[in-house]
Amino acid sequence: MIIYRRRKTMSNLYEGKIIEVKKGLFVDHPGIIVWNGFEWNVIHNSPKSGKVIMSSLSEFAEGRKIYSSNRYQSNLPTSTIAHRARCRLGKSYSLASYNCQHFVTDACGITPKSHDLHAFAFVCVIGFMGLAFRR
Repeated sequence: MIIYRRRKTMSNLYEGKIIEVKKGLFVDHPGIIVWNGFEWNVIHNSPKSGKVIMSSLSEFAEGRKIYSSNRYQSNLPTSTIAHRARCRLGKSYSLASYNCQHFVTDACGITPKSHDLHAFAFVCVIGFMGLAFRR
C-alpha cells in the first residue's frame, strides 16, 4: 500500500520525484522515481545489493508505506534529477561515504550528505560526553 504525506495519490508520480520509506525509528530510505517505459520504478542505493539499483515500487517499499519527500531541495529540473539517478546505476554503496541519502543528494546536484549519519554522530558524541562526565 502506498500512502503519501498531504494525501498525495499515485497520479502525483513523475520522473525525478523523491520518495522515502521509514526503515527504523530515525532512518529514512529515499529513492528517485523514474519511468521505464512500462511502469514507475525507483532508483535507490541499496545496502542489500551493495549498489545503486532500479526496483519496482513494491520492491522498494518492502511492505512499508511510501512517503513523498520534501527533504531534498534542488534547483535542478526533475528530468535532470532522474537522468543523474540513471547515470549512477551500479555505483557502490558505502554506509559512511555513499549511502542512500548521499545518492539522492548527489542526483539532486547537492553536495552528497546523509542527515541520518549526522544525527547518529551527534547522538554518539552526546552519549560519550555523558559517559565522560559521569566519571
